[in-house]
Amino acid sequence: MLYFDNLSRDTSVVYLADGLTEEIIAALGKVRRLDVKSLFASQRYRGRETAGPAVIGRALGSAYLLREL
Repeated sequence: MLYFDNLSRDTSVVYLADGLTEEIIAALGKVRRLDVKSLFASQRYRGRETAGPAVIGRALGSAYLLREL
């Protein structure tokens, strides 16, 4: 899962996007049938708009990638 971005102009709520990302990764990591990549692995791609989801997914060795729309 890639980090959620704060799309509002209010920079004081950046922690909300980070917290949501971390909580979803933690919750998905508890599902036995899923292999969830670490927070550190997805953090490397934070803010990189040049690499599309397919490129990032292949680099992480993932069949699926979650990101905000």
